[in-house]
Amino acid sequence: MSLRKSLALVCAALIIISSIPSVVKAEGKVPNVESSQDQDVSQKKAAKLAKPFENKKPQVSVTTSPSVARSFISSASAVVNENLIPNGDLEDMTGEEPTSWGRGGYGQNVREYTYPVAGSGGIGKAAQVSMSEYTDGDARWYFTPLTLSPGEYVYTDIFSSDIPTIIELQLKKADGSYSYTDIKFLTATNGFETSSVNFVVPAGTQDVTVYHLIQEVGTLTLDSATLTAVEEVPPPPPPVPVPHQGIFQTGGVSLRFDDGWLSQYTAALPAIKEAGFKATFYITTQQIFDNGYDGFVSIQQIKNLYADGMEIGNHTRTHPHLTDLTARQQKAEITGASKDLASWGIPSVASVAYPYGEYNNTTINKVKKDGLKSGATTNNGSVNPYTNPYVLNGSTVLKTDSVANVKNRIDAAMENKEWLILSFHRIDYSGDLYSYTPEDFSAVIDYLKSQKVPVVTVSTGVKDLEV
Repeated sequence: MSLRKSLALVCAALIIISSIPSVVKAEGKVPNVESSQDQDVSQKKAAKLAKPFENKKPQVSVTTSPSVARSFISSASAVVNENLIPNGDLEDMTGEEPTSWGRGGYGQNVREYTYPVAGSGGIGKAAQVSMSEYTDGDARWYFTPLTLSPGEYVYTDIFSSDIPTIIELQLKKADGSYSYTDIKFLTATNGFETSSVNFVVPAGTQDVTVYHLIQEVGTLTLDSATLTAVEEVPPPPPPVPVPHQGIFQTGGVSLRFDDGWLSQYTAALPAIKEAGFKATFYITTQQIFDNGYDGFVSIQQIKNLYADGMEIGNHTRTHPHLTDLTARQQKAEITGASKDLASWGIPSVASVAYPYGEYNNTTINKVKKDGLKSGATTNNGSVNPYTNPYVLNGSTVLKTDSVANVKNRIDAAMENKEWLILSFHRIDYSGDLYSYTPEDFSAVIDYLKSQKVPVVTVSTGVKDLEV
């Protein structure tokens, strides 16, 4: 972070008084006042979306196969060099704009850009984007595209938002075309939070930028962003070739349900049982109907799921941000949830799903100490035989994902003999970003059955990992 930001605490009042925000609105399909390059990118994006997914709103990644998205995402932890984003802390201004940043967006919506606004803790400058009306498209601030060498990078930003947001990777290819990949999905925040995601720049890429964007009515404030190259770590020696086992001999799918929504029981379970499949339900044990949470399952319904042969997983007691908690508090959430489930007659809990996909070394150590055999993240991608069982990728299904898109993910997993964990939340007509209609869900189940795709619980799949 720049010296300017460090000194901003002293002069925050002067900054706020003297920095009069610049606001621009864009409505409907009127061309953006953003840069001509961004208009061109938006047109390319809309045109590309129209071809492969004619019935899909252009709100999510242009990536049509999880094998493509997976090639952009990395889980490496070795780091890190200087920030490659010029003016990443948004402190420098050119006229009324943050230097080396632009305004982006497309589609039928009313979007508003404000700069500067107060940053985290009221210190320094931040950039804000809002939507007051929405039909389709998105809106975001973005840094000037960078020419990067092929390799692995980590993007981190500090932000606050009252709605779910998406981090999207834009790559300009050698032939001048663009690809777009959603690399992280984030929930609304309570104040400023930090988000981080790794990705890979393939050879032949002309330039790169990362969007933190919104796709519904609400506000996102971006305080700072960093992009750093991950230092190369010598690869381990290749394992002795052995035949893969179980799910990795054929490829397969797990059906994962988070949070314990009632619609999972009423709308998803009948289709699963009719197909003869088993699924994994991650339950937040204190956010249930018996404790006054309408719209969530009851203890008796959880018992019924277990009696039907479904796997019941640990999703903590209260669905907190685990990385914000002390070791003692994490223990109370994770161990406490397993104890709650045991008290309901479900003693053999073997898997945990980290709320919001957030975890740290303390979390993993606690999960291992409790005897849990796996941990599920929200990192997008499939699972291969050598995946760390405590950092299982998932493939989140959103309301904007067509059945064809989900079928493509399944086909890619089968072709590559990988394990795809499809992650669902609400199965209803709420229109929430994390909802999926019962008809579309049933269509996915029918496809799995018609294609004779192996469907296993998370704990069954973990037994086939070769780690």
